[in-house]
Amino acid sequence: MKFLKIISVMVTLLPLFLFVQCSSQDPTPAATAESATHSQHSESYQAGTEHYEEHSTVNEATDIISMLEQQVKTVGIRLGSFDTTTMGSVVQTYGWLRLPPQYHARISSFLGGSVDKIFVIEGDFVRKGDTLALIASPELLELQEAYIQSLAAYRFAKAELERQRKLYQDSIAAAKQLQLAEAEFQSQQSRMLALQKRLRLANIDPSTVEHSTIVSSFPIVAPFDGYVRHINVVLGEFISPGKELFELVNNHHIHADIFVFEKDIPRVHEGQTVRFALTTQSNQWYTGRIFSVGKAFEDSVKAVIVHAELTGKYNRDLLLPGMFVNAHIITAAHRVTALPESAIVEIEGKPHIFIFTGKSDHPDGIIWQFRPVPVQVGERDRGFVAVSPLEPIPDNASIVIDGAYYIYAQTQNLEAEHAH
Repeated sequence: MKFLKIISVMVTLLPLFLFVQCSSQDPTPAATAESATHSQHSESYQAGTEHYEEHSTVNEATDIISMLEQQVKTVGIRLGSFDTTTMGSVVQTYGWLRLPPQYHARISSFLGGSVDKIFVIEGDFVRKGDTLALIASPELLELQEAYIQSLAAYRFAKAELERQRKLYQDSIAAAKQLQLAEAEFQSQQSRMLALQKRLRLANIDPSTVEHSTIVSSFPIVAPFDGYVRHINVVLGEFISPGKELFELVNNHHIHADIFVFEKDIPRVHEGQTVRFALTTQSNQWYTGRIFSVGKAFEDSVKAVIVHAELTGKYNRDLLLPGMFVNAHIITAAHRVTALPESAIVEIEGKPHIFIFTGKSDHPDGIIWQFRPVPVQVGERDRGFVAVSPLEPIPDNASIVIDGAYYIYAQTQNLEAEHAH
């Protein structure tokens, strides 16, 4: 009886044992489907990663970084080469742009009158002698009348002097008469010459007046080549002598007046090179040379003023008197090999540059390749930094001078993708 109970229990447990064995050896259809789905996701992720790396990859064996040409253009990567420039000890200061007084004119009228015509507008370029305006003047009519009368009196006095000399030589006239004639001649000559100069100050040729050509207006002319900066009159306005009518400047002769403070005065002298940039355009540097060092100490700022003329070819029309500048006076200089600061990136705490190694074809487009090169950096000036490569590179190597950060950032993105 006891034996039968044991057989009954074994028969009852046998199906459960067989089920467990089958489950461990042969997966169910549901488990098979879940495994297949997971496998498809893994293959899809791997394919996506491979596709991304085709666009931008890092070859760990050679440190070559590849980017599609379209990516290169989008981020604005530019190639260039090493530049040899002058760096050294500098005095950093500031100043402003000025014109020599002989190239900055405030033009006024010698005579009173009303503005008859204006021939220029502000900003016009004019040549020396060009007419800026015409002034109608009653005073001019009176001046011409006085000159004609004076000219007639001069001619009469001259003829009388010649007659008295002849009479004196013939012992007909006394010496007193000759002396009176000489005095009258000198008086009339002086008055006539003075009126001639007054006519010339009014830009009227006396020879035209001598032929009875009387004019009612006189011109205001440009004293030198330059630009009309200001016009201070309007048509029909009555002007008095000495009133400022026009302001004229010639920016070709603009120079920089720069403060040198007390502690730096012994380091500065004539002939030194100056670099300066407008405070509104800090990326554009101009070069100049000190031609004069002020001898008077400016107590208000505890400095002297040095004057520096521009050297080199620049668009000087963009430089206007009164603009403020930041200046570097080079007191000790040497030539260095340099690159723009935008060409330098820090990789693992060390400065590197990227050199362009070539292009290759790819189904998705042209691939650009770059290689990082460690460098040693030195002095910095005007956005440039002195650079010495720590490994040989070709003499004609193309260097990434702008956009190096984007190449470095691309490697960081790829490393993050690989780690993920």
